[in-house]
Amino acid sequence: MVDCFTCRTTGSPRREFLKAAGKAALVLCSGLAVYAVGRASGQIPDLMHQQLQKLTQEEQSYYVVTKDNLMKQYDKATRLQKEVLTRHFDESKVNRWLVQARKGYESLIPQLPYIGGKENEFTRYLMYPSGIMPTVRILRDEGVPIRKIGQMIFEISTEYYNAIHPLVKWYVRSTYFGEEKKAHMRAAAHKSQLRQYPADWVFEFMEGDGKTFQYGLDMTECGLVKFWSAQGLEEFTPYLCLTDWALWRAIGIKTIRTQTIANGATHCDFQYIRKGKDGPPGWPADSNPEWTGRYDNNQVFLDVKAKYRLVNEVAGQRIWPPQIKNQQAVVQTEKTCLSSRLIAWLRGISSSQHLLHLEEIAVQWIQVEVVNPVQYLEVPQSFHSYYLQHD
Repeated sequence: MVDCFTCRTTGSPRREFLKAAGKAALVLCSGLAVYAVGRASGQIPDLMHQQLQKLTQEEQSYYVVTKDNLMKQYDKATRLQKEVLTRHFDESKVNRWLVQARKGYESLIPQLPYIGGKENEFTRYLMYPSGIMPTVRILRDEGVPIRKIGQMIFEISTEYYNAIHPLVKWYVRSTYFGEEKKAHMRAAAHKSQLRQYPADWVFEFMEGDGKTFQYGLDMTECGLVKFWSAQGLEEFTPYLCLTDWALWRAIGIKTIRTQTIANGATHCDFQYIRKGKDGPPGWPADSNPEWTGRYDNNQVFLDVKAKYRLVNEVAGQRIWPPQIKNQQAVVQTEKTCLSSRLIAWLRGISSSQHLLHLEEIAVQWIQVEVVNPVQYLEVPQSFHSYYLQHD
């Protein structure tokens, strides 16, 4: 994001500008939208715990050593957030939220998962949307409806994309369907299949026929949805999908996409075309073929999640006795802790006549379905699905 604003304001010579535009093109459109989303939340492991066991010290501190620069970029981007938020809320309230959000982002930096650093262009795609994550969390905790928060995510993205320098947009359009670009994406797709970093993207390159589409990407895993879900914010990932349409319209790239994993599909189907009709506007959400409203329409799950989060806050940190060395004993201890919290939540929202039945299903789910209880710090959607099947 910052690269484009730098291009717009520095007044650099043409050669330097085109170099910067090339970098911006990679940041914005390396064959998939910045905000593509991936796997469903019930499938996401404890990525940070898994990766920290494998990463070198230099890799673990990758984001921390650039913290000052990241905070400067965040402060610049906050101006757009404020501009959009003040359309919907009182300015004094917005100012207070943004102060909190800045602290939240500062604490979020060490949690950004390492996926290859500068060697992996997707690192940018992971970092930039994380700038709105603290604000989204604050709005959610303030009780702002999910759809309203999603609208503001879309408006913030639209403001940014519309402000991109026209020459940057031209550069992206002129190189988007070239053989060099397609070769680059073929190589990136092949490398993604190696799954070197658990938090990274995984996708396949689709050869086009030159008529219906030039080339495409089938996205099967996405670092954004993994990270946002691990942060307990998976219900906002479908709205990140919608920001893709704001990008494509601003740049002038025609795209076809009929489904995304964030909306419940098995994969995201990106197809890029030279000529054809413009895609959907992106907002309102229901104007897009990919939109299912899976979280908007599943208010039961969202209520479960909110109430269980409160139980966690009251209960404090989860039990993890350091003296237990046996892995099986550790897992059983975690299951016991998870069971007690889940039952506490059930007792808080259920009538007495249904409580015993719900507790039986909860205990059954934990023993049968939960393989890694550490990942279930909040009630996941998988329990809700399991409950619907066994009720």
